[in-house]
Amino acid sequence: MTTFESNVNIDNEQKVADAIQNQVGNSIKVSESLDFDYYIDRVLFENDGIVAWIEIKCTDTYEYCMSSYYKISLKKIKRGIDWGESTFAPFYLAVNFKDGIFITRITKECMKDYPIGWGGRRVRRVKGDQEPMIAIPISEFVSLRNFTIDKVYC
Repeated sequence: MTTFESNVNIDNEQKVADAIQNQVGNSIKVSESLDFDYYIDRVLFENDGIVAWIEIKCTDTYEYCMSSYYKISLKKIKRGIDWGESTFAPFYLAVNFKDGIFITRITKECMKDYPIGWGGRRVRRVKGDQEPMIAIPISEFVSLRNFTIDKVYC
């Protein structure tokens, strides 16, 4: 599997995946990390069916309410929505902030109201770290403690 993530990032993502697994219960399973080609981190599945797609982000810099928006690659969000639509499963973004894990469902309809701009990492690690970004309102996230798959948050 191709990855550009450090071992620390991989460990942090696994901790979030484990927390999601604890929240959704035993009948739904969180997959292992997907290959880089998917652009999305995990799927949730039940038996052989995909229940949801999920992108996991971890930050040790920001607390949940430090900003009005959480910015992320537009390409990553579009890819997640595309996977969700093609499999008839919702797409979620989970962010592990300094003060907890928060999650939101993202759809094409929700995206219409999200600001889109230019941004990304300031210290370039690889070509493309600066790219179109989408700003998702913090108010649309819920604590993982209150998360259920069948809710629509926008």
